[in-house]
Amino acid sequence: MCGIAGILKVWTPAERALALRTPHAQSIPEAWLDILDDSIKHRGPDGRGRFRDRAIRADGCVVDVALVHRRLSIIDHAGGHQPMVLRIPKGAPSASSGTLPPTPGHLLGTEELESHNRRVLAESHGAPDATKPELALGALLNDHIAVVFNGCIYNHRALRAELQSAGHVFTTDHSDTEVLVHGWREWRAKLMDRLVGMVALAIWDHQSGQLFLFRSSPGEKPVYRASTAARSVCAFANTPAALARLGMVIPWDSTLDVPGTLTRWITFGCHPSDTPLAGIDQPPFGTLVGAGPWDEASEAEFEEAGEIRGGDRSRAIAVQRAAVSTPTLVSEVDRIIGEAVAARIEADVPVGCLLSGGVDSSLIAVHAAKHADRLITVCVRMPFPDFDESRFADAVARSIGSDHRVVEVAPHPTEDLQRLIHSIGLPFGDSSLLPTFWACQAARKEVGVALSGDGGDELFFGYERYGAADIARTIGSIAWLVPLSLLPRTNPKGKADKLARLLIAARWKSSDALAAIFPPPDLLRLVGPNAAKHIGWGVNFGGSAMRQCELYSELQSDMLRKVDISSMLANLEVRAPLLDQTLVLAVHDLSARELMPRGQRKGLLRAVARKYLPAEIVDRPKMGFAIPIGEWFRSDYGGLRTMLLDHLNSTEPFGPPSLGIDLNMSFIRQMLDEHLGTGPSGLVKRDHSQRLYMLLVLSIWAKWIGGLR
Repeated sequence: MCGIAGILKVWTPAERALALRTPHAQSIPEAWLDILDDSIKHRGPDGRGRFRDRAIRADGCVVDVALVHRRLSIIDHAGGHQPMVLRIPKGAPSASSGTLPPTPGHLLGTEELESHNRRVLAESHGAPDATKPELALGALLNDHIAVVFNGCIYNHRALRAELQSAGHVFTTDHSDTEVLVHGWREWRAKLMDRLVGMVALAIWDHQSGQLFLFRSSPGEKPVYRASTAARSVCAFANTPAALARLGMVIPWDSTLDVPGTLTRWITFGCHPSDTPLAGIDQPPFGTLVGAGPWDEASEAEFEEAGEIRGGDRSRAIAVQRAAVSTPTLVSEVDRIIGEAVAARIEADVPVGCLLSGGVDSSLIAVHAAKHADRLITVCVRMPFPDFDESRFADAVARSIGSDHRVVEVAPHPTEDLQRLIHSIGLPFGDSSLLPTFWACQAARKEVGVALSGDGGDELFFGYERYGAADIARTIGSIAWLVPLSLLPRTNPKGKADKLARLLIAARWKSSDALAAIFPPPDLLRLVGPNAAKHIGWGVNFGGSAMRQCELYSELQSDMLRKVDISSMLANLEVRAPLLDQTLVLAVHDLSARELMPRGQRKGLLRAVARKYLPAEIVDRPKMGFAIPIGEWFRSDYGGLRTMLLDHLNSTEPFGPPSLGIDLNMSFIRQMLDEHLGTGPSGLVKRDHSQRLYMLLVLSIWAKWIGGLR
């Protein structure tokens, strides 16, 4: 678990002479790296490092690169420092030559890395004769493969053994990062298909003069990118906040994509790849992409798109075939989950389980207990009875004999909310971000790595909305016969509110309306028809289509982004065994009937859990990890009502006019009155919990963005 960032500067062949006279520190100023470092430092308190290099590409371009790293030390405390740099003897053949002889590379130690950086800064200009390419810095230095990496490679020991048998000499004792530099030298892009884990990385290849970004599916670890219009300067980081701040000094497009992407953020609270800032996005997961200008050949070689990379495909096929027999299917899924948990236990810090008492986290804890001498389970006792699951977690802990810790939280919602939004630099609209952060803070007091049950609902048809989407599809025009005004929508979990959402989804022929913070009628009033038309409501209608979409889109944009933001700010590594690539491959094509035997949501996973857990755990209704945000707005818990009104009643609630965020303030005031009971009647007329939360987050973010300009 780490923070990664970097900058690439490409000088064209016409600029070559100028490049060779330009100091590296002028090409990529240290102040730029300081901005990146300051923006990712919360992700890694245990170490820091930088790497600079210059190369001359075959096409005549001079390429400068700088990598920045912040470390949260989990595996191999002594040897896992980053940026990790493998120095390759000059003239040693590359993997692309067809045969890679066992010419050992040399892994730079921390002092050697610092010496290398000093040499680059000292020698990046003033070469004996800058007009002669062979005397330029890129020709004087050995070749390098450098990597900055965020995540964990669960099969790193097997990959290390395979690489050692091919002649590679490893320096570290058991660092998973070192597998990446040797693996790139041996396999290049094919390395990515061999990785089993959660991965976001950048690899600098000195020999080709290119920087490559990769993040594994289903997207547990993020990496964002930005570039100037001519792509002469490119940058990447774990957080868009870093790139937004860097945009103050590097001229890429930092305008808001209004009304396009921003409207989607307002509607759903998230977006899988695009940010509201036009020039910042995420590369598709499962894809290796070059940073900076590249020719068509290299683009074709390295843009290898795929939804799922890694994993045991033969085992996944076995599960597909086992679907004809429910007992066999249950047994195979159980086996894969057990193997996934076993692979995620390794760490040089205490490992535990985040245990809510729900079926997902409980099943993970059951398997973890088989592999840990003393399993620590951590449950967060929420100070709100209707949202507290600690009694269920306690029952599970007793049944598996874990060392159970119940941790109280003392939330500070207003301070924490601003800190979270500023750290990510996005208007993230899921209010469960707050309790997730509090849970990670609490767990960090006990463990350094926590296993979670994330992904179970998306994989195994666990959400109520999947069934509602099928019902909405069958209702058709009947939905227009029931006036929404007759439904008392004062409780977001009440039957009237759920019926209203169902009717809206049916009217608009859209499953997305069920998951929207602002369903179509509310969105139209808030942003107007011109902006609202950017939402394609009539896509993915029906439960199966909705689940497939969420598995590859909403899962990474909402759930995984939320966990990454929260865990990294709390300095906790969270691993999700249910998102193991083999398991995802195995079940993502199973039918709803196979995943929900007898129509029970998450029925297949519950059948696995029944092998180990009592019925009161397996069959209890899903509670969800949430907070009573609407009631907090009414009661001013933690100062949230004051904060909400201060933001939405301010002169510029959504930043300066130059940002272009133009919302219907009359409708916003109506929502406040209806929710808070501050209208003429003094009654709460409708619950707008999540809509007001989204607007509060948007205001916090817009004021932050406006302050950067």
